[in-house]
Amino acid sequence: MPTTEIGQLSESFDTVHYLDMSDKTRLCLTERVPPRADPRFERPTREHALRLARETFQRGERVDMQTLAAELGVVRSTLYRWVGDREQLLADVLATFSDATWDEALSGARGSGAERAFDAMERFMRLTAHYEPMRTFAQREPALALRVVMSRERTPAQHVSEQLTRIVLECTGAPLTDELRDAIELASAVASAFQWANVAAGLGVEIERGALAMRRLIEPALDQARTAA
Repeated sequence: MPTTEIGQLSESFDTVHYLDMSDKTRLCLTERVPPRADPRFERPTREHALRLARETFQRGERVDMQTLAAELGVVRSTLYRWVGDREQLLADVLATFSDATWDEALSGARGSGAERAFDAMERFMRLTAHYEPMRTFAQREPALALRVVMSRERTPAQHVSEQLTRIVLECTGAPLTDELRDAIELASAVASAFQWANVAAGLGVEIERGALAMRRLIEPALDQARTAA
């Protein structure tokens, strides 16, 4: 077997043995197995994978599928079966942080009615803008970060829209009309663009403009919903 072929094989196997038998050279390969798992994951599950990914992200480190699989002691195909591809895993990780941040933003919001809702929106933007692991991710992998955060098909954008809807309705008591739903969805997308497109480009975050855009989009639909009630 040519040396180049053996070199390629050795990348996929731990050991390469040669046995001389009857003047013929046989190649014996020992298949590579995952390294020993972290002791925390004696019986790894999908929840362990998500937890480990969140911990990795919070440390500001790159969430790498091969590294996660090795720490869990599973093959990559198992990890992909549990969590989907890397983009979906990152989306699920960010959605978890987003939900917790909305709760914090609402608990510290000032005012009442619609003003409390708008203050919570701005607080959410400020909290997430200063979340260092997210800023690191957006600057290290800007294209991926924007896809994960802003795509309507991904979990973070859905969660932001859902949580913003919840807060507007809780604070105002207005009914959820189709127009209000659409306005909130558009407002959350515009605010995310003001925030994360700038971070990804290495520019300053425009919190005030993003918050103003959200207010201008939501207020007319909110007034209409109240009038129709």
